[in-house]
Amino acid sequence: MSVARRSDGLLRRGEFVVAVELIRQGVEDRDALVEALRVAAAAATNRAHNTLETLREIGAIAISDEGWCTSLIGPAPSDGAIRARLLKHYLDLLDRSAATSLFQLGHDGRSLRVSAAQLPGRAECYPYALLEFDIFRREDIEEPFWTVADDVVDRFTTWLKQRNLAAASRMFSLADLKAAQNAREMAGRVAEEWALRWERARLAGHLFVDSVRSISEENAGAGFDIVSFDGLRALSHDRFIEVKGYTDEFSFFWSHEEMEAARRLRMRYWLYLVDRRLISSPAYHPETIQDPVGYFLDRDPIGWSVSAQGHKFTRLTA
Repeated sequence: MSVARRSDGLLRRGEFVVAVELIRQGVEDRDALVEALRVAAAAATNRAHNTLETLREIGAIAISDEGWCTSLIGPAPSDGAIRARLLKHYLDLLDRSAATSLFQLGHDGRSLRVSAAQLPGRAECYPYALLEFDIFRREDIEEPFWTVADDVVDRFTTWLKQRNLAAASRMFSLADLKAAQNAREMAGRVAEEWALRWERARLAGHLFVDSVRSISEENAGAGFDIVSFDGLRALSHDRFIEVKGYTDEFSFFWSHEEMEAARRLRMRYWLYLVDRRLISSPAYHPETIQDPVGYFLDRDPIGWSVSAQGHKFTRLTA
């Protein structure tokens, strides 16, 4: 039997309980259990495999090396018990993840919302399982933020408090802080130097292409990194570029000076968002945003979120 891909999805909530009930009734061979689930749910074999694997990961069942399944929940299958194990397992998964800024208060100031695109475990369809078991809720399939169910809000707020306390308790030496700052500055310079070369290549043949240059070191308070030209016919600098590099998380911080420069220059101000993982590819080009004040602050584009602290902008969708 072919190995199931986790991305193929899971069965519905009721079939999770059916799986445990089938084991309780004596169907313990994994292949026989998969077939019974497939027939009961009228679903693809891979989804039945994945549902068993999810039940194993959350501790609801055990699967031996020989492929035999044993229920761990008890003699009576319980939807509530599976839901509780799923919630506990996912909180543990959040602890191990590097995801940040996942949660925010709802518009009513009391409910809790979560950024769907940043949820860990997407490849294993855990966000889908959380929706199935009413741990998270969504009003629309395109909604970028899901609502945390009322009865589990306290579990997530407790997790958030513990995570914040753990982060606050970490102590760094001055040398550690300087090393981290130097590493960030070096990464920023790499992105900026690449963007400068890319910009000069874009303007190949321009009469003054050599005057496309970085000014970040000579004027750190300018609010942008590179002065350039909008096209081949321009003879005075009319494109002012702020370079933002990123790696794993598609996000950037926008300083007060940079935002003020963007407000002043509007259509002449550009953001170049550079994925440092891809700059070695000759075909790669950055994402460029003209007039980011208009793009982010006036239009509030779908697919981005902005943190209230430090003007951090994060891409939520690809």
